[in-house]
Amino acid sequence: MSFSISKLDNFAVLTVEELRFGRIFADQYIAEVKSLTSQGYFRIVLDMKMVEYIDSSALGAIVNSLKLLKGAGDIVVCSLSEPVFQLFRLTRINNIFKIFDNLDEAIAYFSK
Repeated sequence: MSFSISKLDNFAVLTVEELRFGRIFADQYIAEVKSLTSQGYFRIVLDMKMVEYIDSSALGAIVNSLKLLKGAGDIVVCSLSEPVFQLFRLTRINNIFKIFDNLDEAIAYFSK
């Protein structure tokens, strides 16, 4: 399995468990987000602590996953490696998502 999920009181943590997050996992990511929203989880932390490389398919899937929330929630991202963070900046995706240095900060954001 390429993702693990932890369900907390009012949000879920979706952790990518791959070094390379690419096209092969993009569809699975969307399916995981759809599953979470169908269970009532509209606030999601995307933990990318293991990811060292991300391609355009995965970036597109992350952006498109916001549409699945239909304005009813939020997705935040945490634990980006430097190369992945630089790609987020280059593509300006960092302007779309709140990005946290680590999982604890992301959890604190949703725990307010």
